[in-house]
Amino acid sequence: MKIDLITVPYHSGRKNVRSGRGPNRYIEAGISNALAKQGKEVTNAVRRFGRSSSC
Repeated sequence: MKIDLITVPYHSGRKNVRSGRGPNRYIEAGISNALAKQGKEVTNAVRRFGRSSSC
């Protein structure tokens, strides 16, 4: 099974603050490795927003 982990580390348009830190916490805690140990094919992608993008 292939799993794409897509993180969006924003809270109210601000990067990596408050709940925006949550997505990276899962990655840092090793969710990718845990899933891979279960035989899953895991890829990680971070969605970033520029100044001209709207959330």
